[in-house]
Amino acid sequence: MAQHFVARVTGEKPLAFLDATLTQDLGELARGEARLACLLDDKGHVLAELRVIALDEQTVLLDGEIGASEATMSWLARVAPLSGCEVQDVSDEWHVFAVRGPRARAAVSSNGEIPERNLSWIAIGESIAIHLARGSGGVDVLSKDTPQFSCDEVSPSDIDVLRIADGLPRFGVDVTKDLILNETPLIDTAVSFTKGCYPGQETVAKIRNLGKPRRAVAGFQTDELVPRGAALSDDTKEIGTVTSIAATPDGVFGIAVVRAEALDAAGVTVSGQAVRLRRL
Repeated sequence: MAQHFVARVTGEKPLAFLDATLTQDLGELARGEARLACLLDDKGHVLAELRVIALDEQTVLLDGEIGASEATMSWLARVAPLSGCEVQDVSDEWHVFAVRGPRARAAVSSNGEIPERNLSWIAIGESIAIHLARGSGGVDVLSKDTPQFSCDEVSPSDIDVLRIADGLPRFGVDVTKDLILNETPLIDTAVSFTKGCYPGQETVAKIRNLGKPRRAVAGFQTDELVPRGAALSDDTKEIGTVTSIAATPDGVFGIAVVRAEALDAAGVTVSGQAVRLRRL
């Protein structure tokens, strides 16, 4: 079970309200589908990464890392009444379980097949089972009780090791409000470039069309475990910082925030070890 933030958005047209406020195209989001979206400030910095789940025409769930709660409630809840909507923090009503591995869908859904599409979902009793097709894959289960799964229980740190090895940045750890959306892999998964305006859109579009990001959230591999916060360097200067690190049977994997030009640099090291950077 993971500590997650869950909010409920209700009103006459909650998807229209969220579509005008978040980065993703949500106007036609249907039951059985979920989408990633971000809440930005006016300069394009990432204030929250959220998963949007439309339960029906008047009820939408948002879920994300606990670090997304403050911005979501302070900003979305404040502007929601202007659109005839209400945003409530319902984290105490919902538990979020991460089920990972090649048999995750079968372990969760014995009576109903979870669709193969990424972020597709089905309701199983009082639970919502969301298929994750990225990385090693798996299922996230949002539930108001404690469901039974036909699989072994592992710790959140074990799940985090798999996340890091898969190169999936975590909001609040690898992606923070210091980063502009274009500097993160969320630019490819949580943004619509054909929808109407939203806060921060001008910066996002300008960097995408006319410039390039100064930094990047990158994956890397090295030989020995190094601490979070360790500096990455090239031959002449510091070029980034380790934000996540994990040792696996296949080697040491990490995620770092680096200068964008460093992605193509040679001779990058961390704590004296050679680093193999990769784009995420």
